[in-house]
Amino acid sequence: MSYSGTASEAESILNHGVNAFFSFGNALLNGHKKAIETVKFLPEERILTETDAPYQPKKWENFSKPQDILLIQAKIKEIKL
Repeated sequence: MSYSGTASEAESILNHGVNAFFSFGNALLNGHKKAIETVKFLPEERILTETDAPYQPKKWENFSKPQDILLIQAKIKEIKL
């Protein structure tokens, strides 16, 4: 399941010493602002990628594909620049 919280919630989790990782999927490709802001904040080593294929599609498709993981990873790189 993709992380749906905010950057400040993720910060609070990490500040409490929780060894947490945060997963992101096609929400990034769909332009979800909260997900994008959280990816900007998080250190790369705390970010996981997922597709929830086939049930988390991009806006313009009916289903997601496992190959979407490459697009998600590219989007994370773009966000982190």
